Order: sequence, then C-alpha cells, then structure tokens
Amino acid sequence: MNIQPLQLAVKYNPPRLCLIYNNGNEQFYHDFNISKEDLTLTTEKIYHKLNLDHPGYLTQIDAGQVLKLIELIKNKQSKDSKPSRVSKLRDMVEGARMDGNIGREVNKPNSRNWAGGKGEAAGKFDFEEIDKQLENDSGSDHSIDL
Repeated sequence: MNIQPLQLAVKYNPPRLCLIYNNGNEQFYHDFNISKEDLTLTTEKIYHKLNLDHPGYLTQIDAGQVLKLIELIKNKQSKDSKPSRVSKLRDMVEGARMDGNIGREVNKPNSRNWAGGKGEAAGKFDFEEIDKQLENDSGSDHSIDL
C-alpha cells in the first residue's frame, strides 16, 4: 500500500482514530474504530489489533504517536465512566439531608452562588450551576500532524 500519511486525528465519541493520507493526488480518510471492549485491553494490544484489522495503514506512522493517541482515548473514556464530581456532591448533599446535618450549613453565607438566585428555598441546590463551576471540559478532540 503506497500512502503518504498527513494527519492522525482522535475522536472520543465514539472512540476512534482517523488517518488522513494522500494516495497519489487525492486525499483520503480511514477510520479506526475502537470498541468499548477494546478499551479494556492494554494500549499495546489495541495498537496490535488495529494493525491486524487495518493492515498497511499504520506502518508508516511512528508507533509511539499512535500509542499516545490510544492512551488519550483510554484516559478520556475511563474519566467519563467514573461518576462526576457533581454527582458525588449531589449524593453527599442528599446523604447529609437524610442525616439532618445540612440545615444550618446551608443557611450560612457563601461566596459561591450554588443555590439558584431566584428565591429558592434554603437547602435547594442548582446542580447545573455546580456542574459549570466544578467540571473542566477536557473532552475536545485532538489531532497531530505527521
């Protein structure tokens, strides 16, 4: 296979790599889908599986670059599968409410506006606002020039 790799891109949802290459005068794209089952394998095993499933496409690309991108996908997927900080906080607040330990803490002044400012009763939290303040979006797609 006579291809000239130009760029290798990462897509997180669904997880896959995309090779952008020239084959003569035209530019082509080739997707390497990575299943959720594949993500349970080691990074090296995923790389070898991609080589077996897509022979010839990765031979001209530095294996270290591909391994790094596979690792990015694995890290993002494992991060997404963990409960978010917001859901953990929600569980903690609900647990404290059930124990009766939250009443006086909620009424204390706070520099963060986590309760909605629209006259909501004390003890009601705007979890979407908490999510905006706590979550850091690291889910953008990546690509590297080859």
